[in-house]
Amino acid sequence: MNKIFIETYNEKELKKKLEANPNDLHSMLRLADIYNKKKKIKKALELYDKIAKEYLLMGKKELARGIYNVIANLYPQYSTSPQLLKEVPKPKDINGIKDIKEFLKKIELFKNFSEEHLEYLEKNSIIREFKKNDTIITEGEKGDSIFVILEGNVKIYITTELGKVEEVAILTQGNFFGEMGFFGNGIRRASVDALDDTKLLEIPKSTIQKLIEIDPKTQEILFKYYQERILDLILATSPLFSGLDSKIRKELISKFKLVKFKKGELIIKEGEYSDSMYLIKSGEVEVFIEKDGKKKLLATLTEGEFFGEIAVLTGQKRTANVIAKTDVELLELTKKDIDEIIQVHPVVLDVLKNFVQERSSDTFQKLMELKRISAKKGLI
Repeated sequence: MNKIFIETYNEKELKKKLEANPNDLHSMLRLADIYNKKKKIKKALELYDKIAKEYLLMGKKELARGIYNVIANLYPQYSTSPQLLKEVPKPKDINGIKDIKEFLKKIELFKNFSEEHLEYLEKNSIIREFKKNDTIITEGEKGDSIFVILEGNVKIYITTELGKVEEVAILTQGNFFGEMGFFGNGIRRASVDALDDTKLLEIPKSTIQKLIEIDPKTQEILFKYYQERILDLILATSPLFSGLDSKIRKELISKFKLVKFKKGELIIKEGEYSDSMYLIKSGEVEVFIEKDGKKKLLATLTEGEFFGEIAVLTGQKRTANVIAKTDVELLELTKKDIDEIIQVHPVVLDVLKNFVQERSSDTFQKLMELKRISAKKGLI
């Protein structure tokens, strides 16, 4: 089985791979992406240009056009791009898809995007080709691109703690995967293999981030999707909220607010009263106490984990400090929000009381023990 790793290798490793196999276009493209991120513009352009020309020689004109579009949009000052783009025709019909922009309109994640936004996504995305049995994504590796299936079928699977491989979904044309890496900490939660020759549209996180810079409303659309789909799954598998009816959970979800902290910022201070609890959307935080003038680390929490809930539910003072270990995005839920839900649904109070009792008796060893999240529609 040939494995094509997404953002697994560093610059040095990729160079070694290319020394061993100078025609490895996948590694070449990853190296070009790294150069681009490191602002090594000349090196990035040389590789992108070389890759595009290799695609042309192979007769893969639609792949070449994707690379040239990336060059033109990243570096509009690159004088040869416009001419090269003219030489490359638009991709032909891909398994019934005549217009990728129109195709994206049918994708759940992008259904509320404007025509201009969809056109931007099309121009700044890359078509990827994988052979049957190629590994597209490996569980546990880094990666934050979203993939839309243009042609073919893929299998999503996880490896359990006992080492058993467990299939969780088969995705076909029009399905997408990779959004958990995009919305979260960039770590893939499952592996993906091509079941047959497959074409994917890879939409890099950097492309969508630039779209957000152009139009901040894009972030609102994406966050709404995150709330409706991913946050609901997180709450459904959390010790704190899993006992609630799905209808109640959805009401609760609408009350979460997105807040951001920079690396090193103090989020919670020991000894203070506070009426907010938090879920980590992306990034990491450190929980610590100060004793005899020294910092004692209690825990490092990451994506999908809650903190601050006990003080909110009991009215007690904070028993520890929480600081942003990295830049973090948090979803904040206040006591006022919880109280409003309790007034309409008194059963919520019983569920939360049971949680506090179990926590105080050390029944839960961790704040959050996430179950494996279903990847039915590609939550990777």
